[in-house]
Amino acid sequence: MSRQRKLETLDDFRRALKNKYGLGREHDYKPWVRVQDVPSVGNSAKILGLKSKRDHHMLSEHESCFFYIAEFCDQVIDIREQFPLLPIDLSVRISKTLGLKHPVIPRTKSLSVMTTDFLLTCSDGEKVWYEAVSAKPSNQLSNLRSAEKLEIERTWWQLLGVPFHIFTKTAENQIISQNIQWITAPLRRNNRVDIGIAELTLSEIKTGTFLISEL
Repeated sequence: MSRQRKLETLDDFRRALKNKYGLGREHDYKPWVRVQDVPSVGNSAKILGLKSKRDHHMLSEHESCFFYIAEFCDQVIDIREQFPLLPIDLSVRISKTLGLKHPVIPRTKSLSVMTTDFLLTCSDGEKVWYEAVSAKPSNQLSNLRSAEKLEIERTWWQLLGVPFHIFTKTAENQIISQNIQWITAPLRRNNRVDIGIAELTLSEIKTGTFLISEL
């Protein structure tokens, strides 16, 4: 595993850009913040993308929940997580215009590079467009400071003409996400099943409820 990176000063930000963090697309994209860059709280994960063929860095269960659903959508052709809102001058200007405090690094009090949880590239086969998504727990949405940062984020994307959405994990979409996770797990582990064996197995299975061990 790559070592933890510091993102606390302007020099750190310049170094990250030089090393192409926050740049690229599909297989070549490198998220601005990786799992190993933040303290582990037990709900971060790396998920192999079936479309991008790279590990996607999820920093919360809410992000993981959204990722599985988004990747399963036919219109979504690329997912870039932990996408940096650069140049930082723009988010600073937006903050001042809205009369809100720009996020800072807690330890150094220097300006922090804001990120959006997901930037989706979508296509209907004819046109291509982008959509930005923030995945947040519903209880965070009533927090004033969280709402202020989301408003800065929303305005940043609005100025670029990109729709901005907020995703919250519900009981229903969690079930959908878990089902997608379960059914795609063999592909993410590269455990391919011979199609002949699969067809033979399906012919022997009747409609009903079975224990996985029985199957």
